[in-house]
Amino acid sequence: MHPVRALAKTGQTLYPIEARMQRKRSPNPSASARRKNSPESRGADCVKTAENSDGIVAHPLGAAFWLMLGLSGFACLTYQILWMRQARLLFGSTSQAAALTLALFFGGLATGAWHWGRRSRHVCSPMRTYSRLEWGIALAGIIVLVAPAVVPRVYPLVGSGAALAAFKVIATLLMVFPASFLMGGTLPVLGQAAIRSRELFGTITARMYAVNTLGAACGAFATAFVFVAWFGLRVTCLTAMAISVVTALIARRLSHQPAFANCSEDASTKVASANLEPMGKPLPRLLLSALAFVSGFNLLALEVVWTRMLAQVHENSVYSFATVLIVVLTCLSLGAWLASRLARSGMPPAQVLLWLLALGGIALALTPLLSINITGNMTMLETRHTFTGYVLRLFGTGFATIGPACLPLGAVFPFLMKGEEASMTHAGKSIGRLAGINTIGAILGSLAAGFLLLEWLGLWSTVQVIASVYLVAAFITPSRASAASISARIASGVMLVVVFTALDPSKLPSPSGAEVAGPIVEKWEGSDGTVSVTGDANDPKTGLSIRINSNYSLGSTAAYGSQMFQARIPLLAWPDTDSVFFLGMGTGVTAGEALNRDDFAKVERVVACELSPDVVNASEKYFTGATTRGFDLTNGLFEDPRAEIIIGDGRNHLLANPERYSMIIADLFLPYRRGSGNLYSREHFRIVRDRLKPGGVFVQWLPLYQMSEREFGTIARTMIDVFPQVSLWRGNFQPGAEIAAMIGHVDSAPLPACSLHAERDKIMAVEGASHLDLQNLMLPINPQTITLFYGGDLSAAADLFSRYPLNTDDRPVIEFGTPRSLHQPADADRPQFLEARFAGIIDQLQQRTPPTGDPFLSSRSPSNRHLPLAGSAFHRAWIARVHDDEEQWIQNWETFLGHWLARDPGIPATD
Repeated sequence: MHPVRALAKTGQTLYPIEARMQRKRSPNPSASARRKNSPESRGADCVKTAENSDGIVAHPLGAAFWLMLGLSGFACLTYQILWMRQARLLFGSTSQAAALTLALFFGGLATGAWHWGRRSRHVCSPMRTYSRLEWGIALAGIIVLVAPAVVPRVYPLVGSGAALAAFKVIATLLMVFPASFLMGGTLPVLGQAAIRSRELFGTITARMYAVNTLGAACGAFATAFVFVAWFGLRVTCLTAMAISVVTALIARRLSHQPAFANCSEDASTKVASANLEPMGKPLPRLLLSALAFVSGFNLLALEVVWTRMLAQVHENSVYSFATVLIVVLTCLSLGAWLASRLARSGMPPAQVLLWLLALGGIALALTPLLSINITGNMTMLETRHTFTGYVLRLFGTGFATIGPACLPLGAVFPFLMKGEEASMTHAGKSIGRLAGINTIGAILGSLAAGFLLLEWLGLWSTVQVIASVYLVAAFITPSRASAASISARIASGVMLVVVFTALDPSKLPSPSGAEVAGPIVEKWEGSDGTVSVTGDANDPKTGLSIRINSNYSLGSTAAYGSQMFQARIPLLAWPDTDSVFFLGMGTGVTAGEALNRDDFAKVERVVACELSPDVVNASEKYFTGATTRGFDLTNGLFEDPRAEIIIGDGRNHLLANPERYSMIIADLFLPYRRGSGNLYSREHFRIVRDRLKPGGVFVQWLPLYQMSEREFGTIARTMIDVFPQVSLWRGNFQPGAEIAAMIGHVDSAPLPACSLHAERDKIMAVEGASHLDLQNLMLPINPQTITLFYGGDLSAAADLFSRYPLNTDDRPVIEFGTPRSLHQPADADRPQFLEARFAGIIDQLQQRTPPTGDPFLSSRSPSNRHLPLAGSAFHRAWIARVHDDEEQWIQNWETFLGHWLARDPGIPATD
């Protein structure tokens, strides 16, 4: 029989450390001698004790142990980021999908911590068990690779309603829970393997949290800034799986070392005690559990709050959100390191805990004032820097605003392990219990902040309430009466009064940062972001505007005409359209124009899908007549029986519902915004193509002022890869603010014919005008003249875009590349695809396929085929006017007139 099992059967202890240590010590050693001889005095790395012929020796954990712990955290955050992205792609970019994924992730961590913490006391070799956990995590990563191929095939077959909701839950559970359950067991099992001295439990556990969280911060940085951007999701997942395997192999090797090779009567040894003199009254375990829950609840709620707070001052790209996550994780790591140092200091645990709560609560209460001062009243960070310079500014702002509060608050939970020393018997069990309670609090905290607190209280008031919780906890935490404890309680009480008086949130500047666009009329704090209506309805230059997180305008009453034309241009070109799906509602003006019975009488169904319910509320309240002098800018969108408004993710809705449409119009999605890049992906375009009727078209509007030539070329190549034919259309002729539409055609049919003759109207529009009248022209725009906006056939010039990468869900080059390409120093040439750059690509298209012989225009009259050339000259004339180049201005004006007035043979000018 194996000697270890034999000892276990006979009830003997393999390493009866505690009893032998007691016999070897003098009966009443002095306090100084006890501290000198304690393992704690020999350093935090000496945590495993064993007996040899000379007595007690300490085995250092070694660098490999800490490297393994950091790699585990690195892989864990990589998996988490991948899960969140996959959930957004597969189940929608809604707050509910994100909350479900996060809840299942933390639920798996909590369940795993509790289960493996209890089980760790019964395993013969905890380090080998840890190795098996890492192998399991690596294998569970396969689900992330398989899900994108399986879910889209099954999704449309599920149906809707409860069945669809159940499928989302089950699919997310299968993707997230197995690996997170195993992750939850890693720290308890490692603690059981490494910690054998009660006096070092708090110190080593806190250090383990510090190293693991620092690895997580590094994983978040590498995933967001390197792996996904350069290699894609699959390679990133394979990298995380490889790291898990390496971690497992290191653990397996360490399991053979004396510091970790152990068994006992119940398959693991209890912790040894050096019988040190207790420093103050031990903290009750109920209090420790309560503080563990509160710490998890508050910190995750604060992460949601801090993310929302900083979203008001940055551009909301994937890098911006990653920066907030990295800042929080780094501060938590530093807080855990601080906790490990405090655990070794010899100070009474209750007193230290009291001060951590007090300092954290005070710093948190001052966060709104600190943020307002650092960000200049919550105004946007300047973007005219290099990408590296901008990211450094992001990190600087994040650490300056979040760091002072996050550092002491991040030390609270790790330091609770010091308070657990007095009553613990098995390291793994204690770590698992407290970690499980902490994680349950984290689940509830993130859900409460995202769905309740921000909506009920607003941003600053939520910070105020959470700060108050910490201050009250500091005030009531039991501690031995001392000058330090009394001072902490007084400081907490004073700040608690200040929080509800001088720091009244109603007296602070609004965190929406929207004052740059005018006064705030109304604001909604929802789970999807901060939505505000700003401006002045009586000011024709600004009007009312709907904004998200202060820096993203969905449109305004002053821009009514341009929003209306995003529907008019494609509907005038395809007048037989009977159903339209709008991917993104915005202000409701664009979708409402499709309900225009005078011009588009054949439209019988309009569906507008909007992600944020607060945007829908803002549009209905402020764009339907109440503040627009009785004029409904949405054209009855909220009342017309032909119209339906769906609140949800548009891509996900199209994937799940088989209904088909004659036309699908996608709004102006800013490519750099987090979550928008997947609306330019090949997979998304395929979903859209499958939801079009025969002869249908997909209209993708592009904000050229927010993309470079690289993004334009990437989107063009991606659409050409999916649709049989792709055409390019202008949205306006305004230099510096150009928008364009790439229109994907289900087939290669030409543009519908039009019997309307507009020669007389065309002549009257320019009669007697010169180039100086350019800005005052009122050109007739109707089904006949709509080809003025036609730019050319992209598919016929596909080779122009072959050098650009495809944008796919796996390689999201648009979402990750746009912020890099657009950030330039203030004195650099702006890379936006505007003015001459955009005009140049249209010239190339028209040279490749001259409009007069373009097969796409084959059903149009000869004069009508000249209008695309008129549009090019008209745009060039505007560019020359803006740049005060009068020679080019006049020349392009004359070219415009020649093509605009070109007449069909046999049709008199007076017709």
